[in-house]
Amino acid sequence: MSDVFVSYARENSEFVDRLAEGLKERGREVWVDRGGIEPSDRWMQSVREAIERSEAVLFVLSVDSLASKVCAEELEHAVSLNKRLIPVCIEEPPDHAEIPSYLRELSWIMMRPGDDFEAGVEEILRALDTDLEVARAHTRILVRAKAWELAERRTSPLLRGDELRAAEDWLSRAGSRGGPQPTELQRDFVVASRHAATRRQRILLAGVSVALAVAVALSIFALIERGQAIHSQKLAQSRQLAAGAESNLAADASLSTLLALRALRVSYTSQAEMALRDALTRVQTLGVLTGHTDALNRAAFSPDGSRIVTASSDRTARAWNARTGRQETILRGHAALVESAAFSPDGSRVVTASVDGTARIWDARTGR
Repeated sequence: MSDVFVSYARENSEFVDRLAEGLKERGREVWVDRGGIEPSDRWMQSVREAIERSEAVLFVLSVDSLASKVCAEELEHAVSLNKRLIPVCIEEPPDHAEIPSYLRELSWIMMRPGDDFEAGVEEILRALDTDLEVARAHTRILVRAKAWELAERRTSPLLRGDELRAAEDWLSRAGSRGGPQPTELQRDFVVASRHAATRRQRILLAGVSVALAVAVALSIFALIERGQAIHSQKLAQSRQLAAGAESNLAADASLSTLLALRALRVSYTSQAEMALRDALTRVQTLGVLTGHTDALNRAAFSPDGSRIVTASSDRTARAWNARTGRQETILRGHAALVESAAFSPDGSRVVTASVDGTARIWDARTGR
């Protein structure tokens, strides 16, 4: 890309050479068609492309350039692209000269033979620097839009990501700060880029949704598989414990009972149930405490394990010898069923609780 394209008549070549040299000395890239086009190139097409890739078009205004058909074509192409025009007047046109309205409306930089040449160059530089970033964006987007048009408006050359956001920002501000107005092609190009980006985003979201659904389905499947694996593991563990209960039945019925109970807690199996039934038929009862005339609600050992206290719906609590099963004390006094009974930490007292709304403390030996 170049900073400025120079449109001029061949009769003004000497001035253009001097002007181009002055701009180049000040670090500007100038496109002048003489010597810049290979003989095999289609000349006018190369000129149009050079205009498209330039930030501004400098028109050397003279009697000869106003009469030049080539200069008119260059100006028309620049205007169609909304390129910034910088008219540099080197010769006053006669009153009868036909000057295009888009040139007549602009402020000319006067660089006639009697004018200060260096001051004119500085004025051109100031014009080039006016809103330079907007002008560069205009050129950059125009070049991309032209490539898109040459590709028959296929999606591959469209803008994406930061480039698209910058182009949309430029499009919203273009022309408001004195810079070149966007062309219809540029507008179409930016809009098409946004539509393509939106489509890509929708496709991406759809893909993410599908991937998420697959991931959820796989997670559910994995949980089901894990649940089945845990269930199978528990069944195997329950059967193993039941087998242990059966093998210990003859030698130790109590251990067999504990193993069968453990097997049922891990997981119900018919083997575990049968093992428990077999073990219970072998367990020897150490003692039976009889005497209550209604349902038994609670039973508890004393701290030293030598005594048992029971609470019954027959309105009494009773203390028993844990080794012999002999009844030692009957605790009477509640007006309704006794829900619970327990020994004190030293075993000397018993506390009972009843639905009659009272709790009572008793001497564990005398029943007082």
